[in-house]
Amino acid sequence: MHKAVINSDPTFLEVFDKVIDKKTLLKGLGNTPATIQKYKRCRVHLVNFLQAQYKRKDICFDQLNLGFMEDFEVYMKTKGACGHNSTMKYIQTLKTIFRVARSRNFTASDPFVGFKISLHVVDREFLNEEEVQRIISTPLPTRYMEVTRNMFLLSCFTGLSYIDMKNLRMHNIVKENDRYWIRTKRQKSGVASNIPLLPIPLALIRKHHPDLTASDPSLPVIPVASNQNTNLALKKIAKHCNIHKELTFHIARHTFATTVTLSNGVPIESVSKMLGHKRIATTQHYAEIIDKKVEEYMRALEGKLRFG
Repeated sequence: MHKAVINSDPTFLEVFDKVIDKKTLLKGLGNTPATIQKYKRCRVHLVNFLQAQYKRKDICFDQLNLGFMEDFEVYMKTKGACGHNSTMKYIQTLKTIFRVARSRNFTASDPFVGFKISLHVVDREFLNEEEVQRIISTPLPTRYMEVTRNMFLLSCFTGLSYIDMKNLRMHNIVKENDRYWIRTKRQKSGVASNIPLLPIPLALIRKHHPDLTASDPSLPVIPVASNQNTNLALKKIAKHCNIHKELTFHIARHTFATTVTLSNGVPIESVSKMLGHKRIATTQHYAEIIDKKVEEYMRALEGKLRFG
């Protein structure tokens, strides 16, 4: 068998760049902007890791082994400031690069032998009905906090993620058969997300656009600050509203799935479509959260009842 000359094969980062270039070229054809950004962030982490751990700017495939992957995991969880699941997803991206290299016979090695990529099940925090009402009705001291609250509540009643809220424009607000809808696509997946607007989210939009038909279609539905500043404002809002959960923007999406829709009997298939999930199994996790909460309530009730 002919043995390839190692020096003639591309390096790890060269293959990585080719994968990113291909995904960028095919953007919109199965490759979303969020996916491309994920690969670019992973590449940045890898370059920083190579510099910190090996004092080098690139590495060949035959120099990678299980120890390299284990060291990268430790780096990501410490200096990379990533949680377990984020770290595992970045390592999964590296594994994809290896799969490309192996398919092109750039390497025969597999540093992932013996390395287990595992994700932790995360309990997704959400607000209950009373907490949502408290956010709606509590007076806030600044206009900036009020705008942030409007954006957060709009997500609670539509399920839009931060980036989808940031991208939302007035042309996405469509009136059909006497009802207003949000018609958009999720940036993360490219999947259509069509959401009928209830009275509360419609009133929130009208706070910023009193005449929906006269608004410039290109205007943001609600002004959106950076994710970091939004979450800082939400922490202040939580304090003012006497909410003791760590309020972040993503909690709004979870609240829509649980408290607003599934808990009120909206079929899981409809919730999945409004959330823009590719697979209903993703939505099923929210139903499992509700079941878990119901079980907790019944156990508490069991301790209180004294019949028989």
